[in-house]
Amino acid sequence: YGILMPGGASNITITASTLGSAVIQGPGELPDVYYEGFLYGWGATYQGWTISNLDVRGFEWTIGFFYDGGSGGTGNDFDGLSIVGNRIEIPTDANALAAGNPDESFQNIGIHLGFGDHQTIANNEFVLAGDGLSDSGNAAFAASVVLQSNSSGGAYEDGLSIHDNLIRVTGAQSADPEYVYGIWENFSAHTSGMTVSGNHFVNEDPGNDPAANLQLGFRITSHSSVSTTVLYENNDVTGAHTGIGWLKYSSPYNPPASVEPVVVRGNTLLDCATGVWVRSDNGEGRGTLVHNRYWQTPTGVEVENAAATSVDWWGCNGGPGAPGCAGSTLTSGGTLDASSWLELGIEDLPRSAEVGAEVLVVASLRETMGGAVATTFPTTEVSFAADPASITTPHDTQAGLAQASY
Repeated sequence: YGILMPGGASNITITASTLGSAVIQGPGELPDVYYEGFLYGWGATYQGWTISNLDVRGFEWTIGFFYDGGSGGTGNDFDGLSIVGNRIEIPTDANALAAGNPDESFQNIGIHLGFGDHQTIANNEFVLAGDGLSDSGNAAFAASVVLQSNSSGGAYEDGLSIHDNLIRVTGAQSADPEYVYGIWENFSAHTSGMTVSGNHFVNEDPGNDPAANLQLGFRITSHSSVSTTVLYENNDVTGAHTGIGWLKYSSPYNPPASVEPVVVRGNTLLDCATGVWVRSDNGEGRGTLVHNRYWQTPTGVEVENAAATSVDWWGCNGGPGAPGCAGSTLTSGGTLDASSWLELGIEDLPRSAEVGAEVLVVASLRETMGGAVATTFPTTEVSFAADPASITTPHDTQAGLAQASY
């Protein structure tokens, strides 16, 4: 059940004057009905549509756009689609056995995207409890996905931008946890350039345990090509089992050896069991990890049957595996070049200063090989201390530098 939007018209806007002035309340999780949603679109063109400022709650599939080749759908049906500035509350999924309905084997979804270039999903807030109960002993899993898409393998998603969205997981995992995926770009659009940036995946319940939950902040499906780049940049994940991970699913992830790596740059992985998981099925998966931050995350990087390079901050100056730093895990022949990492230090100080004069103290994050400043490192608070005089503290890094006054 849902509203099937009439297609064939371009540049349509569905909006409210302000966020909160229009609340659409759904029925919540219904065990005997599936696919109940708010807005659907398929089998026609919806180019240039905008959905904004809506507060939508309690639908298993809130907003769904789908490719429908049998109804004449094309790879450009959703060119220029924008879903911006909304608040979407996703109900907790029930597993199929608990619901008594085999259709409940499907996950709940906040937004589902169809094919189209230059789509924008930005500045939305997604709220979900994340406390669904699975029956894993009988292969009946509850699952919730914030954003998912059709899968193509074609050049259907050039210019895709998913940015500055907030994902709030408000509850703790159950004894038999549900799967929770944040942003799952599932297009397999391997010849399209796309960027996923500035998004936040946050666990808010003190009872959350990243070692026990089944959460994945970002799931990577499309790989780069010889001329286009898939980029994940300036995102942050707190409290998920895995922060950013490559596809592991029924469909194999088999990038050609000739393509460029997926770039994961300037992301923050806090209190995760694993920060970044690079993998493939054919051994040709590659990831370039640059200036990411791992903190209170036992495994910063795991590489499975793939290859990765890393120039990251591992939580201390000693680098990967040093006491107090995150470590790495290699499985199924995976390789990781982490011979250079980031160190935090103080730039050169003046040898002398007049009494009472202010002295600027600059902390920097530099690569251990070559000494370059980590200009794409995420904004991070740095604490300063001085003895016997006082020093201003704390200060945020900007382009790998933080400045205090002594």
